[in-house]
Amino acid sequence: MLGDFLRKVFRGLSPDQYLNSIFEIDFDDLKKRGIKALLLDVDNTLKPHYAKAPAANVRGWLDDARAAGLAMCIVSNGLQGRIEPFAHDLGLSAIGEAMKPSRKGFILAAKHLGFEIHETAVVGDQIFTDVIGGKLAGSFTILVKPISKDEPFYLRLKRPFEKLVLIRKKKL
Repeated sequence: MLGDFLRKVFRGLSPDQYLNSIFEIDFDDLKKRGIKALLLDVDNTLKPHYAKAPAANVRGWLDDARAAGLAMCIVSNGLQGRIEPFAHDLGLSAIGEAMKPSRKGFILAAKHLGFEIHETAVVGDQIFTDVIGGKLAGSFTILVKPISKDEPFYLRLKRPFEKLVLIRKKKL
């Protein structure tokens, strides 16, 4: 009984895909799954946490995603005043102060793009915000490895627990 409960909990924490970076996302595979839009995290997904500009090659990757027919919106817990200029510079809309893992920001972003939540994929570097929030919303979830290890201490505290979830996922 406890084993079944724990398996269910770990499945709820486990991303649908786990990749090294956004550059490994297979746009054709997502389209086959009915995915029409990407809901993107910013810090340590599109740029190193403390950087102001996107990571190298992100603009090209965004162009490739657009060419594949995918719509995109940033969904971040960052302040709207910080996230909006970053998104605008990349030609994206943004939902800041999303309160992830709440599903509200993801649902709002999907509606903004004109899609149902099940037609979206959440892409981010954190299980306890991006993956859980995406799953609660009903989205496909893609966890990517953080771009940089240079991040606030409170995020570094969560990383060992994320590793436990990922190790456990391999055993399920």
